[in-house]
This record gives sequence, structure tokens and C-alpha cells, in this order.
Amino acid sequence: MLIPGSLDSILKSFKCDTQKSHFPYKAVNKKSLYYIGKKPDKKFYNNISDKEYLAIPENGWSLNSETLKYLKSDVEGLLEAVKKFNNNIFNKYQLNITKYKTLPSLTLAVYTSSYIPNNLKFELKMIKGDLEREIRSSYFGGNVDVFINEINKGYYYDMNSQYSKAMLNDMPVGSPILSLENNLNNIFGFVYGEITCPDEQTLQVPFIQYKDSLCRLNNCSRGSFKRLIFSEEIKYAIKFGYTINIEYCYIFERGKDLFKEYVNYHYDLKKLSEDPIEKTMAKLFLNYLYGRMGMKEIDSTIDILDITEAKELDKTNNVTIFSQLGNNKVLVKYSDKIPYNIKKLLKTNNQDFTDSKFKKLNKTQLKELDLFKKRGVPSAVHIASAIAAYARILINEFKNIPGNPCIMSDTDSVIWTSPLPEELIGNELGLMKLEYNIKKAIIIRKKLYYILTQDNQVVIKASGKDSSKLNY
Repeated sequence: MLIPGSLDSILKSFKCDTQKSHFPYKAVNKKSLYYIGKKPDKKFYNNISDKEYLAIPENGWSLNSETLKYLKSDVEGLLEAVKKFNNNIFNKYQLNITKYKTLPSLTLAVYTSSYIPNNLKFELKMIKGDLEREIRSSYFGGNVDVFINEINKGYYYDMNSQYSKAMLNDMPVGSPILSLENNLNNIFGFVYGEITCPDEQTLQVPFIQYKDSLCRLNNCSRGSFKRLIFSEEIKYAIKFGYTINIEYCYIFERGKDLFKEYVNYHYDLKKLSEDPIEKTMAKLFLNYLYGRMGMKEIDSTIDILDITEAKELDKTNNVTIFSQLGNNKVLVKYSDKIPYNIKKLLKTNNQDFTDSKFKKLNKTQLKELDLFKKRGVPSAVHIASAIAAYARILINEFKNIPGNPCIMSDTDSVIWTSPLPEELIGNELGLMKLEYNIKKAIIIRKKLYYILTQDNQVVIKASGKDSSKLNY
């Protein structure tokens, strides 16, 4: 997807001449396919205003003609939006969007063709194989925690462009060197060792994540655990009482201002441009370059199968049924759970996973059989992991403010009992903006809460969905 969002929101944000019209989806059934007569009741439309509904002619309404008109406006509106987007990209970067399947791939092309510093062009390296897999183990998202479940007064703040701000820091570049160096002052890269979290008297809100032996996320617990971590994140954590016993590390060169021009240009464009296409493009480019750096290859196949074949496939693969096509056929997407070469080996030798001969195959023999997956898509996960770590550092700075307890923290937002100082609030990168002045909040768990604001607006969030806002 090159332009994320609903068609309606895209056409509006691009200020296209053709806008998405309203259609009574709920009125369509087998009996109404050729309906002609009085217009359908308003209840059959989604999100239509009284004014828009009154503008629809009362009589002579035809489902057939309205369907064709609706589809025609969708196609023409999408074409207009794509043309506007393509012209803007081509005029600025001389890139044709038809060469790129996704927005992350387009943003990477924009960056590498126009913004990568000349002195770092040959130092921005992709990695793959075992090293990529190990460094990916250091790649975590934001910290989401709830510390108090109910308050009668509070302040909900969001950080401006948290990840864009994080991208302005030094990045790991060049070829990594495996080292037994244990002096953190001499390391820029990734270190592995046993990390110990301080007690509650030393640090009220812990902020280093780790995964258990089953790769389940254990969100910022106390005690000791082992993991690979970005050097600058553990250096920051040590200031708050964390310790680490380093066993080994991967040392990178320090790449300065790798994304500075790219971030500053697009952030200013998002703030200052009056062109809706430019503003939207700038926002998308700020959000999607980071994600492309950490993209992980997932092997999958799309096919048309009999329902019985799809059910059999589901026993050994991860299968998603997109659509039933008729004649007992389904459109499916599936990915292997068992590597192809292993399945081939088992089939050839008439073995299964309980076969004692197969169990005795050691790592060297498996390598000789070429059973280890080779990644087809190189990754810059070392840079993505560093950006994510810097982003967590930015928000963690706000979690242990003396005299202002942290009520809840999300990736880029925090709720406190008292307002923040004015110098921490503003429109610039990394500063905070007040989202809600809270009269009452009930926080059930992570990403599930109810907020009543001082102006009696109700905000409800459930499981990561967008907040719904109502007048109380």
C-alpha cells in the first residue's frame, strides 16, 4: 500500500475534485438488486449527515444506477489521488511510484536517492543471516504500562514525532565487529549480558524490557535477565541504577547526522506547507522510513485451492482464507511453519519428527543438508533497533519525575497527576503537547481505558483502537 488510509480520508486530505459519495450498504440484498423507487431510509447509510441525506432525490432512486455511479466515483477519485501523489513525488525526487510496491520501499528510495550523507553512503550497510537474527533480538517496541488504575485528576500528554526525534541521534553504521570488550565507554553498538534492575526505592518505574525463553515479552520487570541491548540504552539505564555484566558485544562505527536533513526537511514541510499533498506526504515519510529499516521477511504464498485442500494445508501451515470464490474454491494466503528442506528430507526418508534418526541430527549435519533458511531480504535492523531504543529513552525521561507520579505510559504518551513545566511543552520535535485535561480516568489495563475530560468529553480506548470521543 502506497497511500495508507481509507479512500474517503485520502480524497479529503488530498482535496480531490472527486469525493467519495454515500451508499446504503445495509439496504443491499438479493431482493433489492434491481430496486427502483423511494430513496432508502437514512438508517441504511453509514456516517451520513442530515444535510447530505436530504440532498439525495426522494423518488426514482435506482440501486443499479447508484451502484455504478458509486463505483465510478471511487475509481475516478482513486485515480486522481494517485496522479497527485505520483506527480508530487516525481517533481521532488524524480521517482516513479509505479516502481515501488509499498510506502516503506518508496520512503527508502527517497532517502537513499536524495538525503543520505555523502560521507556515509558506503557505511550504511544491510545485514543478514545469523547476525541479523541476533541483533533483531534487541529490537523492542515502546513500553506500555499501567501503574494506577483510577484517578480523579490528571494530565495526558503526547510527544511530538517521537521516532523522528530519535532518528536525529548517532546511528550504528559500517561493518560490525564481534568483541569481548566489557567497558561500555569503549562500545557503540550492541552488548549482551546479564542486566539487573534496581529496587523500587531506587527506581519507581523500571523501563528495560526483555523476553523469556519462549520469546514472550516480559515488560520491564525487576530482577536479573540476559539479553542483547543497544549500548546507548543501557548507558542511559545505568544512570538510574541498572547494572550489566557484559559477556560480548558488536561494535559499530558512529554515524552522525544520518537522518538529520531528511527528518528536518519533512518535519518543517509537515508544519509549514499549505499544500495538502505535501503535508500528507511529509507525515507519511517521517513515519515509514524507520519501519522499513527493521522490516522482516515473511515467506508467504497466495493461491486458489479447494476448501478440502485448504483445510489440510492448515494442519502444517499458517493459513488465512481471504475469500470464498464459489465452486468449492477459496483464495488463501499461507506461510510455512516447517522449512521446505526439512519437509523434503522427512518425505524422502519417510520420517517424522518423532523418528529417532532425525532427532540425532546435530547442527553440523543440518547445515550440511542446507536446512538453515537464508534470508532473501537484507535488513538494517541494527538501525531500527537503535532508533526504537532512542525513542524509549526520550519517553523514559518523563516516567520518574520527582513529585509527579506516572499513572500510565504508552509508546509516546504519559499520564501524570500534575502538569508538566512549560519548557517541556511545544510544537517542536520531542516536546510534549497536552492532549487531555483529565477530570476522571479509569485504566483497566494496557490500551484499555476511559477518560472524562474537564470539558466533559469522553474518551474510550480499547486494545489499541483509535479513541472514540463523545460529549458527556
